[in-house]
Amino acid sequence: MGKVQNKDKPRGPNYGSYDRLEIEAFILTRVVSNIKERTIIAALRDTLGLDGWNHDQIQNVKRTANKQGRYRQLYTHHEGPDAFKMLSTYLHTKYPATFKQLQSIYTAEASDIAKLGADTLCNEIATYFERNKTIDEIHIGIAGGRTTGLMAEPLVAFLSDESRWSKLVLDRTKAIHFHSLVGLFNCDDPLIEPNSLMSTLAARVEAITNKLTLRLHMLPSPGIVTKHEYQLLTQPYNGIQLIEKALAYKYILNIIVLSMGHWGAGHNSLFDYITTACNSSRLLTDAWEKSKAKLAQSGIIGDVAWCPIGKNGIISVDTELEIIKMLTLEEMCNIVYGNHSDPRAKGVRRENGKSIVLVSPCKSPNCQRSKGDLLAALMQMPKLPASHIIADWKSIRDCRAALNLSN
Repeated sequence: MGKVQNKDKPRGPNYGSYDRLEIEAFILTRVVSNIKERTIIAALRDTLGLDGWNHDQIQNVKRTANKQGRYRQLYTHHEGPDAFKMLSTYLHTKYPATFKQLQSIYTAEASDIAKLGADTLCNEIATYFERNKTIDEIHIGIAGGRTTGLMAEPLVAFLSDESRWSKLVLDRTKAIHFHSLVGLFNCDDPLIEPNSLMSTLAARVEAITNKLTLRLHMLPSPGIVTKHEYQLLTQPYNGIQLIEKALAYKYILNIIVLSMGHWGAGHNSLFDYITTACNSSRLLTDAWEKSKAKLAQSGIIGDVAWCPIGKNGIISVDTELEIIKMLTLEEMCNIVYGNHSDPRAKGVRRENGKSIVLVSPCKSPNCQRSKGDLLAALMQMPKLPASHIIADWKSIRDCRAALNLSN
């Protein structure tokens, strides 16, 4: 007698090519945000292409998470995977004086990384004011990009929440200055224009508590120029005064927020920004073609805050184009190590600053890779331009593999 097929047997959850914990994080972040179940199921189908999820399966994820205490792990320091522990130990051992915290969550969404980044930034702002009780302002540099742009909404919410701030901060009406670290690009998508966070903060500034004062400073220049134009625009004491003043702010930055992107077309990162910006000019287009060839020969794999990196860290290439940005990677390191001082103020040493690096997977439909390779490249530097790293778990896992870390 043949085996009877049970056609009514329920199927298990559809995880597709995703890891189970990654999908559960996708669901749980929406559950804790009070998003309705049918909307979550629709998001699984429309955003991730996962059909077949139903009420029972969503409820099972919630019950399991509640038993394991995973709700509290969504936006907190996660101590679980061996890869995380090994990488955290590596960072604290290699950079003991300056590296403070590695954070990782089970998610592949840039918005989750951005929310944790906004929370970490506000904690560092509060710590700075508590430590420097007589100082009434702080200066923060924002490198821009998709992930940092997504910080805007949670940042507004956190800044508006007076329960986050001590009486010392609220009574003295502290000023928080945000500075753009790069010039303007002509991007088709406002969300990935490098300065989108600044635009959103400007539109929402009235929502911030009146006990804090926000000041927004743009870098008033094009993002990409020819080498000759760059010399004219940025020459110290002989350039354009507004640009010179904006670039000089780099000497007073207390905290910087950075992100990274893969190199090549379609990654919604530096390569695409430059391509779009150059489309309007034949001169820029020709210069870009020559620059691309040189960068490819140098072994470029991506960028960190508009600075090219290869597998072994910083790469330096003499190209026909220049990006007008406030900081080089070396200068970012100097901020973290307390060596970043205005040469005009001789003998004045600044305290160690903080640098928060946000790492989320590439969102290009044709890529969707983690950025573990870029994170590993950053760690080839003798000085790390990061005191805090917030990354998705796949980037943590792939970074550990790239560095050949083992127990």
